[in-house]
Amino acid sequence: MKNFKFAALLVIAALFVSCGMFKKRSNNSKQITHMVESKSLVGVWQQSGASIENVKYAPLMITGNYKMINTDNTFFTLKGYGTKFSCSFYGTYQMTSDSTYTEKIIKHNLNPSMSGSESKLRFNLIDENTMALEYFDTLYKRWVPEIWVRVQLKGPAPARYLGGSEHR
Repeated sequence: MKNFKFAALLVIAALFVSCGMFKKRSNNSKQITHMVESKSLVGVWQQSGASIENVKYAPLMITGNYKMINTDNTFFTLKGYGTKFSCSFYGTYQMTSDSTYTEKIIKHNLNPSMSGSESKLRFNLIDENTMALEYFDTLYKRWVPEIWVRVQLKGPAPARYLGGSEHR
């Protein structure tokens, strides 16, 4: 499990570097705010609660789902399968109010019929690192709740990950 978490963090770090979508200029000043320091919707989120049958959501149910919401109004989701990841879908988003936004899905690999579609989402930042998110399921005609937790920058990796004998 530790190797999976480390691999997930490496994948996310690599995506940050390769995408070059680290920074956003604040509307109030010329100071640069880095994506990993964001206190808004922008950031890297891991799904940690989802709707299950008649239960509103199952909190702390760690999934392999990650959502990256970028400052340039693009987003993408990653799905983890063991130590491998794939992009589930990606697109653009537009804020419609302080608590709603619309995702325009460019391509959806898990459900190709959703490619080219729009989804309206409601969200509430419970705190700066926890988000309640709901999307409307048109098949079942109901809002489906999810809980997402911000992926945070932690301290340095333990020495065993930095060339220790464990990986030789």
